[in-house]
Amino acid sequence: MTKLRRSFFDYIKENLFLYFIAILILVVGIVSGSISVKALNVQQKDNLINYINLFFQKVDINALNSKLVLKYSILNNLKLVSLIWVLGLTIIGIPFVMLILFIKGFILGFTVGFLIDELGFTGILFSTISLFPQNIIIIPSIVIIGVSALSFSLILLKNKRGAEKYSIIQQVTGYTILVSLMALIIILGCFIEAYISPVFMKMMLPYI
Repeated sequence: MTKLRRSFFDYIKENLFLYFIAILILVVGIVSGSISVKALNVQQKDNLINYINLFFQKVDINALNSKLVLKYSILNNLKLVSLIWVLGLTIIGIPFVMLILFIKGFILGFTVGFLIDELGFTGILFSTISLFPQNIIIIPSIVIIGVSALSFSLILLKNKRGAEKYSIIQQVTGYTILVSLMALIIILGCFIEAYISPVFMKMMLPYI
């Protein structure tokens, strides 16, 4: 356990700058998403409000299929994880991984920003109970996977330039194991999204 802990902290230390960049990109995405809410015209806001109202009605009549939500949540997140993993295996994947982190943050920022803009303090509460439980697990896991992909891409780049030589097979194995572990943690977040968050959302419906 001590060796594993030491290896983990060594990994964090070695990739501290990449974590700073990844988190910064994610935060910029969140801020951009929240600001973009103000750019919506009346018709676009009305369409989104109608969609949200329809969703609330389905939750209210218990028509939300948790198994279906779980299925699509796992599929969508594993597709994203697989895409980042593949991009990490290429030198040209660096900007695309950064773009994915930005888009992930943008979507989250836009969703929270829109709910707050339309519902005020209630929107803050609703965002907290409906988005926070799963994203407190999923978002950090995506960041770790993204940093791992960036790190591996940089290793490939250094090898190509001859600056440093790494055992590619060993690096690919470690990279894949880490991504796989994070994917398992993300699946836990998907279960929370499917079975726990809807319970909190239903509790909030009378106040919306």
